[in-house]
Amino acid sequence: MAVLALASGCAREPSGLPEGGPIVIIVVDTLRADGLGFHGYRHATSASLDEWAGRGAVFEHAFSTAPWTLPSVGSLLTGRYPANHGSGRREVALPEGGTRNEFVGLDAAAPRLAARLSEHGYATAAFVTNSFLWPGFGLDQGFDSYDFSRSKFRDQRAADVMVDQALAWIDARAPAAPWFLLLHLLDPHLPYDPPPAVAGRLTAGYHGTLATPIEPALVRKVNGGELELEPADQAFLRGVYDEEVAFVSAQLARFLDGLAARKVLERGLVLLTADHGEEFLDHGRLEHGHTLYQELLRIPFVVWGHGVRPGRRAEPVSLVDVMPTLLEALGLARREDLDGVSLWPALGGGGAPGPRRLYAENSLYGEPRRALVEWPFKLIASGDPARFELYDLEHDPTERVNLAAARPEVTAALTTALLQRAQPVHARAAVELDQETQNELRSIGYLGGSSSGDDDGD
Repeated sequence: MAVLALASGCAREPSGLPEGGPIVIIVVDTLRADGLGFHGYRHATSASLDEWAGRGAVFEHAFSTAPWTLPSVGSLLTGRYPANHGSGRREVALPEGGTRNEFVGLDAAAPRLAARLSEHGYATAAFVTNSFLWPGFGLDQGFDSYDFSRSKFRDQRAADVMVDQALAWIDARAPAAPWFLLLHLLDPHLPYDPPPAVAGRLTAGYHGTLATPIEPALVRKVNGGELELEPADQAFLRGVYDEEVAFVSAQLARFLDGLAARKVLERGLVLLTADHGEEFLDHGRLEHGHTLYQELLRIPFVVWGHGVRPGRRAEPVSLVDVMPTLLEALGLARREDLDGVSLWPALGGGGAPGPRRLYAENSLYGEPRRALVEWPFKLIASGDPARFELYDLEHDPTERVNLAAARPEVTAALTTALLQRAQPVHARAAVELDQETQNELRSIGYLGGSSSGDDDGD
């Protein structure tokens, strides 16, 4: 009720957080926005989280900056697109033929949200589970505590454990001390293996040959054309993913309940988003990392807290907007080298950012891909030399009708803008991966690399 009272009244720009107001960013790995009830999904995956969404500011059209973890989380933490923060992958030719992936970490000179908050007296902590969030990639810089664990497939830390650890860290802070927490949850990522609390909830009627856990090897067979899934199999795959989403949604609601009980939402801000989505044969393949279609780029983006006016917002936003938004909320001057814009005025129900172009780039494998969104149009460039696709996301949100030939004037304008923009630069040396990270990435295809694009994404 306190949150609703703060957010009621006329549309206005929020006055700013109270001094030392806490900041929480929650990132759910591999969570596509249209798999949640508050974005219109027909299955019961997020009832308790849907209720919470009704109390926050929900951005309908939020975009990731890349279809995999390292560059997209890099954008969230730096306010820059991958071309400007430097992290991502590059493809290297092998002497014996074929290619392999190399990975590059964040540019040491790129701004860091955690470092900026630390300079202003904030305790900073991250709880993360994903091999592409390994400290060697540079995402840990600025955090006082960076609690990292690899996914290790079935041994990963589940959302309930992560929520407990995050709440314990909050409880260890002095009541008025400023702090910033990043919580990254991996549950919807492969392998799909829903816990007993939700297993079978959406798949009970399936009698086919597939069984949990769904491992990356199955995805490789489907994407490589070795295995064709029957409709019932496809529904089962989506069902076990949805069950993972149902579990993490319940834990997120529990976490938000805990934050409310600790008065975090009265004094601070909480933001929920994802690093990218997941494909279920929407465009002919499974998993992520390989395209820039909406099933991989459209992500949830919800904000709660002091001065936030609940409601749904139609303006397109990006992960690069997180850092400038938080800086303005805290009254801190923004750096001029950020790519994002502040959403702080919009969060109070005020004016939206003006017309803008949003970008996505640095696919994990296959041919190079880049995208530009100038609402409602989205241009995708694939390959070198590039082939172009144009979609009207307002009338064709699932990107079925390529308008590149039918709307030549729009295609030409967006093509010029995209080609004039700087390409991702990876002039620095590749990150030296430790043996455990190499083993994990190789086991699911990330280091094997292939110009045919049969690897899996993370």
